[in-house]
Amino acid sequence: MDQGWLYLYEEDYRRAEDCFQSIRDALGDSLVTWRVDYGLGRCAGMHGRTDAAMQHYLKATAQVSRLRQRFANQEYSSSLFTSAQYLYDDAIALALDREDPETVLLLIEEHRSLVLQRQIASTGLHFSPEIGTAYKQQAELLRAMVEDNGAPGELDTALSSYLNTILNARHSNPLPDHLLINPLNLGELRKQLEATFPDWIILLYTQCKGELVVVVIDSGHIDIQRTPLDDALKVLLKKACLKRWRNYVFSNPDFAYLWNKSRQRWSQLTELGERLLPTSVRKRLRPDTRLLIVPGGPLHDLPWATLRIGTDWLCQRAVVQVLPSLSIWSHLVRQPVYGEKALLLGCSSFGSRASPLPHIADELDLVDRCWRGRGLVERMEDGKATRQALRTLASGGELKQFQLLHIGTHAQLLPDQSVQAHIKLWDEDMLLDEVTELRLGGGVVVLATCDGANGAVAPGEEVRSLSYAFLAAGARDVVANIWSFYGELTQGILEEFYHGLARKLDAPTALAQALRELLKYHDDGDGALPTRSPIVWGGLIAQGAGTVPGHSAGGTNPASDHST
Repeated sequence: MDQGWLYLYEEDYRRAEDCFQSIRDALGDSLVTWRVDYGLGRCAGMHGRTDAAMQHYLKATAQVSRLRQRFANQEYSSSLFTSAQYLYDDAIALALDREDPETVLLLIEEHRSLVLQRQIASTGLHFSPEIGTAYKQQAELLRAMVEDNGAPGELDTALSSYLNTILNARHSNPLPDHLLINPLNLGELRKQLEATFPDWIILLYTQCKGELVVVVIDSGHIDIQRTPLDDALKVLLKKACLKRWRNYVFSNPDFAYLWNKSRQRWSQLTELGERLLPTSVRKRLRPDTRLLIVPGGPLHDLPWATLRIGTDWLCQRAVVQVLPSLSIWSHLVRQPVYGEKALLLGCSSFGSRASPLPHIADELDLVDRCWRGRGLVERMEDGKATRQALRTLASGGELKQFQLLHIGTHAQLLPDQSVQAHIKLWDEDMLLDEVTELRLGGGVVVLATCDGANGAVAPGEEVRSLSYAFLAAGARDVVANIWSFYGELTQGILEEFYHGLARKLDAPTALAQALRELLKYHDDGDGALPTRSPIVWGGLIAQGAGTVPGHSAGGTNPASDHST
């Protein structure tokens, strides 16, 4: 095989092809067979046999996907994808040249959020007594070091031991193939979407050889839009996604306009909307259009609701719903919901571990009032909101009875330390991997925390985030913030959102309605209320199925809440 690649680099394609062909059958389905199929594809392409090249590429990418699905760890999955990055790029580039959007879609979906797919399909961790004892000790040590800001070297050692124990547990219980989420079938997906949403558009993004590729799907068409990932777009994305630019870009008044850096308000967000949203899509959007966005690369951290279309925010022009992958959406929308009750969990004080959150009691009261008309409410507040109490409910399957889980507390995820991501409870922190084991019953999770949807993105679109962890645990939808959560300033948004849920609106529609109620006066001037500043509401996103079983999507049409 190595000799074949040497010939390929020397542009001796005939000898390279002979080498690859001579070992292809002997290798069978080994760990390196994909490299042989990739080499055969390269040779076929150089000889102008594009059909054969595409078939070899598809064999190779499918094998890489199968290998990645065996891994229960984002780092291992991403490492394999990185090794196959050139294969992935060449396959997509060839499909683009052949004007074959369905193959582009297949290639993108085949390598998206595979560890999350495995976690959603699995039945959780099952520890042997020996591994269980080690896991408990290592998790306690890691929590203590996170709280005390342990020395970097010691923290790295603790993290390594913790991850190895989790991997041993996950791989000692291999996931049967029949439990894996089914690969995407475009025809079946369209049928599901037609039965679910009156009007919908999918935007699926990836990067390929210096371009941003957007797959646009609706009920009758699938198209490809390509835009250069040039320096101008990279700067726009950096300013929209990085924390150090947040106050400059999203504060109200718009500082760029105020300081005469631009001729119109929100010019950067307008330009970003024009670059990321195809013209055909912008023209089609209506307030009740379900815009299903599958982000890629840096777009995972983008506050989609804040993109501008003319004088409107995107959240005013569409019901925005963010998905890990189309395959995961297709799986989530089929899952049942087991209960009607709500569990409200909140912590207002943490001793020396974190600053107090004095608004939490009022926040839980607000949610309690809104939900009472729909179902029973249970509360776990302060001293009752412990990690042990939550884990006890989970181990007994009692969390399945809740259609709503509202969590008001501190949370944190640092992209370069994502394994340490956690939510703070009364007694101690609950780590991200512990969240995935909560055994939820298909309800809505609302993370009224900072960093709830902030994610650490690795190659192969493997994302580690608290919101994904709750999807892995069995949530149907997660509403969370990719930024800081401004507790007191968001009470009005939460109230409108929960009124929507109480009327059996799905989570994305309820969020869209709440934001439109906040923004309907279009007060972008210097005297605008702080609550209307994009920095307060722009980071809120809805991820997941976006449906309420037994009810039509959207419920009451939120279009009536939009004033133009």
